[in-house]
Amino acid sequence: MQRDCTITDALKRRQSALFLEAGNRGITHKVVHYETGLSLSIIGQYARGETAMGMSAALKIRKAVGAELFSMLLDDGDYLVEASGDIDHDDLASGCLEYAAAHARARHPESPAGVDIDPCEDKELKGHAAKLAAVGG
Repeated sequence: MQRDCTITDALKRRQSALFLEAGNRGITHKVVHYETGLSLSIIGQYARGETAMGMSAALKIRKAVGAELFSMLLDDGDYLVEASGDIDHDDLASGCLEYAAAHARARHPESPAGVDIDPCEDKELKGHAAKLAAVGG
């Protein structure tokens, strides 16, 4: 019996979701084409989930869409973050506030799991924590 969900199938679904979200943010297939040099045809195949990206194409696309969107290709709870040598204190403070607000929402009695942290909330909090780790060094 054939498995319904192979690693390649999962990657193709995540690729489709990535390109859909990229389009929602104004990063069109043409933008990806101009920034990566990949053909519009292959980008369309990736976006429709017809072809799984190889590492070379994935690294080019990562530069075009940014770390946050590219993280959609990773396992739940894993995030790619930009690391820099300098600490931007404004970015760090903003990230702390975003984490604190997400934590307060997760602990609110009317949140999905009440005062406990639901798995979907845990994923969001881990994403904020990963960004803080990258910004804070």
